[in-house]
Amino acid sequence: MTGGEFTATLTAGHDEPYTEATVRRKHTLHSDEPEWLPAGAGDDAHPAPVDYLLTSLASCQVSVLQQCLEANGVAQYAIECGAELDEWGTDDVPAELPANTAYRIEHITVRMDLRTTEAYRDEGDRCLTTYDEGCIVGQSLAGGIDYTPVATLSVVDAAELQQSPD
Repeated sequence: MTGGEFTATLTAGHDEPYTEATVRRKHTLHSDEPEWLPAGAGDDAHPAPVDYLLTSLASCQVSVLQQCLEANGVAQYAIECGAELDEWGTDDVPAELPANTAYRIEHITVRMDLRTTEAYRDEGDRCLTTYDEGCIVGQSLAGGIDYTPVATLSVVDAAELQQSPD
């Protein structure tokens, strides 16, 4: 499996205050940076990329837990899940980059609270002890995702920058 079904295409420009992403050619997301980052980084009008990472991890884990509960016949349950970036680190970055780009995520805590009735206690307990193993996002983060950045530069005249890309 190549994973080609999962795609994200982003656009940004000097006259656009936020980054816009099209996910799987179907959903539109916007991202921004928090106001507390150095001047010019963002105004917090939309979630930051790190917010999407936390949400991806937590929603994947909730989804897998739900699938486990339903596969085990648990008909009554409520889930509350929270993800928190609780440890930052920093790396050296090139001088032309802002200082905040040196931040690195070192640890995320995900707290999962499952509530169910006594009739489903055993099934709920089994699902809580195994759900993390089925979360593609969590397992990929734990395994150290490999990725390849491929970048190109196109020099165009100013009029071409005003046109929407095809």
